[in-house]
Amino acid sequence: MKHILDPNEAGIHFGRYLEALAGYRHRLSPHVAQFAGDADRFTLNHPKSLHDAWLQSVVVTETRRTAAAPSAVKVELLLLGQHHDRVIRISYERVSRYGLHGQPGERCAADAFHGDVLTHEVRVADTGHTVHEIAFVTGSVFTVECEDFIVADEPILESDGEPPAPAPC
Repeated sequence: MKHILDPNEAGIHFGRYLEALAGYRHRLSPHVAQFAGDADRFTLNHPKSLHDAWLQSVVVTETRRTAAAPSAVKVELLLLGQHHDRVIRISYERVSRYGLHGQPGERCAADAFHGDVLTHEVRVADTGHTVHEIAFVTGSVFTVECEDFIVADEPILESDGEPPAPAPC
């Protein structure tokens, strides 16, 4: 993280991140710029927030080069929303770099290897590509550099039409 977290200071520095984002927002696609600055995606108790979401899966798809098209990598990330009422699907297109550094942590019985999302930030790499970095409470980090990405919220409903109750910590 370059803006929203500082290893020398505690806490999430959303204001600093927004100041930095103002300087490079014009270099992002319009929908990524909207996502990057959407306070709801960072608010600690908002259903659309990535904060406290759980990693469900990371899928990497590679297509081989053909005469008509170059090889390409797509990464899809699925997060269970913090209220457990939605899946947040992030599809990264034309990926040039990605990494997942995982380390286990246990804060409560509901935690898994990566734990909850702590925060995330969008920035522009020196290459001009978009970077999305997600930090987890355990210290795990997911980073992807790509040309574009799309975020979709997909509601989860129980058989009675109600969202499921979140697991207690």
